[in-house]
Amino acid sequence: MSEVAKRKSKRKSAAIDAAEDPCKLTPDEEAVAKALLWELPSKEGKLAGMKVGIFLADEAIEFLLKSRFASPGKDGKEAVIKDARAATQLMSTLLAKGLFQRALKLQKDKRSSRREDKTGSKRDEKAIEKADQQSSKEESTAKVAAVDDEAAAARERREKRARERQEKRKRGRPRLEIHELQAFVPNAGEVYIWHYDPTRPRNVVLGFLMVLGSILLCLFPMWPLQLRTGTYYLSIGALCLLGGLISLSLLRYPLFGLIWCLSLGRLHFWFLPNLTEDVGVLESFVPVISYDWSTTKTPAVASTAAASSTGTAEASDGANGSKKTN
Repeated sequence: MSEVAKRKSKRKSAAIDAAEDPCKLTPDEEAVAKALLWELPSKEGKLAGMKVGIFLADEAIEFLLKSRFASPGKDGKEAVIKDARAATQLMSTLLAKGLFQRALKLQKDKRSSRREDKTGSKRDEKAIEKADQQSSKEESTAKVAAVDDEAAAARERREKRARERQEKRKRGRPRLEIHELQAFVPNAGEVYIWHYDPTRPRNVVLGFLMVLGSILLCLFPMWPLQLRTGTYYLSIGALCLLGGLISLSLLRYPLFGLIWCLSLGRLHFWFLPNLTEDVGVLESFVPVISYDWSTTKTPAVASTAAASSTGTAEASDGANGSKKTN
């Protein structure tokens, strides 16, 4: 049988399968759908409070026109997608077969956004007002410096929250609802929600390896003696390493508190500062130490120093007065 006859028989069998089951995908449609799902840059949205995967119509058409499906195959096979019209028609077919749905973006209520802005900055505004009142009343230089630092920190927090809010609005997940008209429109800004979720080959391989590992663990008593001994020492070493990391993460805080008290709140010393941060494994141990020496005292220490200086000044004034009376 020639190659042309084989192709015709395959197309005929695919047409028969499509006639029997309208929702069944042809091999070309399945390949295009998997390429769109796995290779097109993914985005996320919210539908009825649930996280869903979405894509934009114009990006999907542009991706298909630049993909391998727009060029003929090496064996002389015709291109699946010849132009933008063919790509739109193919996407409409996938939509009709239930692989994705057209969605509509919901506009956020302005009142709720204003309410979030107000509640987020009330605490900092109160801190700034309190700092201004205290700075006008306090005469001690240490207290004034501490109050100024507190006011500057509050202003910096408010500015940081405003920047984060703007970035969140740009990168946030849009709220969606199902569009009444289910049709593929290749325009900019048209959003579609994925329902197609095939099994990835990587997940199949990982599942097979997990099953194989479980079987091997169950056969542990039948392992050779040397292999069992090596596994025992490896497990003991892993437990010791885990215990050491937990001990280090717990001992960091007493060490910080001790140095902070001895330096009267001026030295902030951290051992392995990134150990509990959301970073990579190697980044968790870099840097080994970090410290910050502050020339300004903390409010508690400043108030104590101011009180002691005031008491000293009063004692000296009293001594001078007693000398004059004598």
